Amino acid sequence: MIKNIEKCKLFAGIAYGDILNLMESVHYRVMKYQKNQLLAYQSTPCNELIILIEGTVVTEMTKLSGNSVKIADLHAPDCLAVAFIFGDDQFFPVDVTASTEVTAVKIPKSSVLKMFATNQQFLSNFLDMVSSRAQYLTEKMKFFSFQTIKGKIAYFLLKTAGEKQSDSFTIKQTQIELADLFGVARPSLARSLKNLSDEGLISVNRKEITILNKKELASFMQYENRIH
Repeated sequence: MIKNIEKCKLFAGIAYGDILNLMESVHYRVMKYQKNQLLAYQSTPCNELIILIEGTVVTEMTKLSGNSVKIADLHAPDCLAVAFIFGDDQFFPVDVTASTEVTAVKIPKSSVLKMFATNQQFLSNFLDMVSSRAQYLTEKMKFFSFQTIKGKIAYFLLKTAGEKQSDSFTIKQTQIELADLFGVARPSLARSLKNLSDEGLISVNRKEITILNKKELASFMQYENRIH
């Protein structure tokens, strides 16, 4: 049995013995990568499902300007390419680079289809992961649609307040994680947060945020809609 593979969400709700039978019935490869080694290149064909067994990778997208934007850190036992192994455009949308030493299992598309036919729970788990990944990428693209950092911050804070049903809430992300999410430099994010605080629109106390003026905060999003 491949170490840790049963911890992957693809196998949630599947008995250990059934996981073993699934893996024994298909072809796959176990690959090892060194830190900073590329597992996949943006725009190359995506014809295998990749399951991280050990280690962490970072995914980055290169924009037309040539600048790279970090999309996410993925940790074992996460999966890569679940949303791109099928469909009309079967290409990696990002570069995938090992942040640590990585062990990954690569399962060809034909074997994935066989696993779908063999185990309905595996198929259901796969569809759930595709849906979740699509929702995450949609959210990421919303941040790209805002040209200013204040617009990104306004969208994030107002959305979070709506989810929490409160104008005061704790954000779970660090400033570094937020900067990566917004696709901006951390010092620029910190400066914009301070400006919004100085302008009396928000109050910031470490990770505690209070929105003091929703209307003015929302105006940064409305302004960007007007100039597009």
